[in-house]
Amino acid sequence: RGREVSRKSEDILTELKEYKYSRIPVYEDSVDNIVGMLFIKDLLANVSKKEQIKISNLLRAAYFVSENKPINELFKDLQRNKHQLAIVLDEYGGTAGLVTMEDVLEGLVGEIWDEHDEVIENIRQIDDVTYIINASSSLIDISDICVFSDEELEANATVNGFVLDNLNKV
Repeated sequence: RGREVSRKSEDILTELKEYKYSRIPVYEDSVDNIVGMLFIKDLLANVSKKEQIKISNLLRAAYFVSENKPINELFKDLQRNKHQLAIVLDEYGGTAGLVTMEDVLEGLVGEIWDEHDEVIENIRQIDDVTYIINASSSLIDISDICVFSDEELEANATVNGFVLDNLNKV
């Protein structure tokens, strides 16, 4: 969630207590005009000075990537440039979202849990033959309750992929 560049530091601090993010994209006029990143540690270091803070003076350069950038390349770029997140741009240069290093790592190696993550139950048994299964679950994770051929396991990593592949439509 980005922040407008014209907001007061006190207002931002109050809101940030709720979200607990360490880096915030800052925009001017629209979220498609990201002007920089506000690192909360920079804001906190200046709040204690009891003087008016101009947020634009605290901004660091934002790192932008195309939404079509392969994840392995994005990982290398983030690592090489020591960035923890990137602003993702769509084909027209508008802001499509943001991606964190944690998102990239999870895309490469699977889910990484930390103390802020909400625990999501991937498989919930309703009765002897009925289950509710999270579509992002891997087929291997549910192989105790479902049988898949080697070809199905090779062709589909997730329940979602398996269902879409077999229905041939969204």
